[in-house]
Amino acid sequence: MTVVELKGVSRKYGNIVALDCLDLVVEKGEFLTLLGPSGSGKTTLLNIIAGMTPPSSGRVEIDGRDVTDMPTRQRGLGMVFQNYALMPHMTVFDNIAFPLRVRRVREQEIRIRVAEVLDIVNLRDLGGRKPRELSGGQQQRVAIARCLVYKPSLILMDEPLGALDKKLREQLQLEIKRLHSDLGVTVVYVTHDQEEALTLSDRICLMNTGRIEQLGTPHELYFAPETVFGAQFLGESNVLTATVSESSSEETVLRCSVGTIRAPTTSVATGAEVTIVVRPENIRRLAPGECIGNELSGELIDTTFVGGVTRYYVRPDNGSVLVLKELTNRTAWAAGSGKVRIGWSAEHTLVIQNIAGR
Repeated sequence: MTVVELKGVSRKYGNIVALDCLDLVVEKGEFLTLLGPSGSGKTTLLNIIAGMTPPSSGRVEIDGRDVTDMPTRQRGLGMVFQNYALMPHMTVFDNIAFPLRVRRVREQEIRIRVAEVLDIVNLRDLGGRKPRELSGGQQQRVAIARCLVYKPSLILMDEPLGALDKKLREQLQLEIKRLHSDLGVTVVYVTHDQEEALTLSDRICLMNTGRIEQLGTPHELYFAPETVFGAQFLGESNVLTATVSESSSEETVLRCSVGTIRAPTTSVATGAEVTIVVRPENIRRLAPGECIGNELSGELIDTTFVGGVTRYYVRPDNGSVLVLKELTNRTAWAAGSGKVRIGWSAEHTLVIQNIAGR
């Protein structure tokens, strides 16, 4: 069942196109994340769904109703913001109860429903506190509870964890994921944090310059990006320009600045210019005499230790620097150790056909 459907939605500010005639469907119970850099149009899209920004063209449907010209208060949705938007003079209980009182729900039912959502967000004993007496994570859970209490069919979240520190943000990501799984609500979530999108989403809508770059599961976007932008934005990538030298039913052979590269067979024509993408975690150090699909020798120019992961920067005999990433161990290379051999299997070479403007 479709909860949200956008049909040919555009938004212009003078000559600036913030959203460029896009279509999007959000299914019931889905967690869809709008991901992209600043200026990609993700918040504009969320505001159009919410009714806070009118589209320049196109239609917005929620639960099968055309709500394009309908005010926010009539759309039957909930919103969670980055700044929590809690009322400081009210207790946690009263903050959560506020949307029910606006809707003239009976006090007896309000007490029952607020108690239920306080249990859901693990704040059962904090109903009498004021927002200033809570941690940032607790305040965010109150904001989520206030949204859940009136049981909207759709919840919109605009970078709700952006103001929190890394550890707390990761904890609340798990809380939000649990709530979504337990309650089965439909969520449209905005973030520029790729790890957050991968952690939370059923599907990711990757946006770039006002249009949808790619729409799919986290697995699809990470392992099968359709554009260079997608490969570089979601995860780390080594990107090389290459030419298809030959192709068979078994493999494709490409030539680029670092030499001959092998990849899975593709439909790209021989002689075509393409972009090669290799994830740093798929490149590894080679033992003496070890053979693998793609092998390079080069100079180790730097090593970066980041706790559980170590990054190595290798300059091949020809071409630009490549990065490889390994779990940290005691046999880590030391920077300045001279010549090294690295490699990766052909199946880990992703070939992206160059398309004008993408």
